[in-house]
Amino acid sequence: GPGQAPASSDDLHAQTKAMSELLALGLKCGITRVFFFMFTSPATTHFFGNIPGVVNDMHTTCHAGQWTAVRDITLYQMQAFNIFLDALAAVEVAPGVTALDASVIFGTSEYGEGWKHGVQEMPVVLAGGGYGKLKKGVHVREQSGNMAKAHTTMLRGLGLDIPSYGFHQSETTEDFGTDLF
Repeated sequence: GPGQAPASSDDLHAQTKAMSELLALGLKCGITRVFFFMFTSPATTHFFGNIPGVVNDMHTTCHAGQWTAVRDITLYQMQAFNIFLDALAAVEVAPGVTALDASVIFGTSEYGEGWKHGVQEMPVVLAGGGYGKLKKGVHVREQSGNMAKAHTTMLRGLGLDIPSYGFHQSETTEDFGTDLF
């Protein structure tokens, strides 16, 4: 079981570590198999006061065109994502199988081009292996692509026979190809 309750913190990395360890324990104990984890609030109004040179929240910083600060915030958030993945990799859910090996983690942000609230160049990270059903270490970039292709790739890779994914102009029957699964 968990040890002593973690101390309260405003630091995103400390919060991520505490919540990730609890989630990994829940996966190990079979309390849950599906989860949703949001690192910061929508519209990224989270203030990263612990990052030198960042004087506003991500939303304001991005609209102001303070690109060095945007990069620093993005790096900090990706470090939090890494803390999360490391916590899953540290817990076995079956003999020789970590929570990360067994999971498929779909990571993304709200916008691809946040400064104009655009959805072009939407970043997606598929982490984990789904019990070996998805290949690791593959990079795909499709300019002007359809983000729903990441969903169809993930779902088909897990063995689900889905004819399409998405709705309206984003619906697609395509995936990124069998080299990912």
